[in-house]
Amino acid sequence: MTTIHQFAVSEGQEWVLPADENAYEAFSSLDGRSLEGWEPPVMRRVEEGERLYSDFP
Repeated sequence: MTTIHQFAVSEGQEWVLPADENAYEAFSSLDGRSLEGWEPPVMRRVEEGERLYSDFP
Protein backbone atom coordinates (compact mmCIF):
# COMPACT_ATOMS: atom_id res chain seq x y z
CA MET A 1 0.00 0.00 0.00
CA THR A 2 1.33 3.45 -0.93
CA THR A 3 0.70 6.48 1.26
CA ILE A 4 0.46 9.85 -0.48
CA HIS A 5 0.75 13.00 1.62
CA GLN A 6 -0.59 16.44 0.70
CA PHE A 7 0.38 19.77 2.24
CA ALA A 8 -2.25 21.42 4.40
CA VAL A 9 -2.24 24.16 7.03
CA SER A 10 -4.50 23.61 10.02
CA GLU A 11 -5.48 26.29 12.53
CA GLY A 12 -3.40 26.11 15.71
CA GLN A 13 -0.71 23.87 14.23
CA GLU A 14 2.97 24.62 13.79
CA TRP A 15 4.42 25.22 10.35
CA VAL A 16 7.56 23.49 9.09
CA LEU A 17 9.62 24.32 6.03
CA PRO A 18 12.60 22.61 4.42
CA ALA A 19 15.88 23.60 6.08
CA ASP A 20 17.49 23.73 2.62
CA GLU A 21 15.69 25.97 0.12
CA ASN A 22 16.76 23.63 -2.71
CA ALA A 23 14.31 21.06 -1.33
CA TYR A 24 11.43 23.08 -2.79
CA GLU A 25 12.49 21.88 -6.23
CA ALA A 26 12.09 18.27 -5.05
CA PHE A 27 8.62 19.06 -3.67
CA SER A 28 7.64 20.67 -6.97
CA SER A 29 8.60 17.50 -8.84
CA LEU A 30 6.34 15.30 -6.70
CA ASP A 31 3.28 14.33 -8.68
CA GLY A 32 1.62 11.72 -6.48
CA ARG A 33 3.73 8.78 -7.62
CA SER A 34 5.93 6.83 -5.24
CA LEU A 35 9.62 7.61 -5.78
CA GLU A 36 12.03 4.78 -5.10
CA GLY A 37 15.00 5.86 -3.00
CA TRP A 38 13.57 9.30 -2.20
CA GLU A 39 14.82 10.70 1.10
CA PRO A 40 12.59 13.29 2.79
CA PRO A 41 14.38 16.59 3.39
CA VAL A 42 15.33 17.91 6.80
CA MET A 43 12.63 20.28 7.99
CA ARG A 44 12.72 23.23 10.39
CA ARG A 45 9.98 24.71 12.54
CA VAL A 46 8.86 28.24 11.66
CA GLU A 47 9.21 30.52 14.69
CA GLU A 48 6.38 32.82 15.73
CA GLY A 49 6.67 36.19 13.99
CA GLU A 50 9.18 34.87 11.42
CA ARG A 51 8.73 36.17 7.91
CA LEU A 52 8.30 33.21 5.60
CA TYR A 53 9.59 34.96 2.49
CA SER A 54 12.31 37.59 2.64
CA ASP A 55 11.02 39.37 -0.48
CA PHE A 56 7.38 39.48 0.66
CA PRO A 57 6.38 43.01 1.75
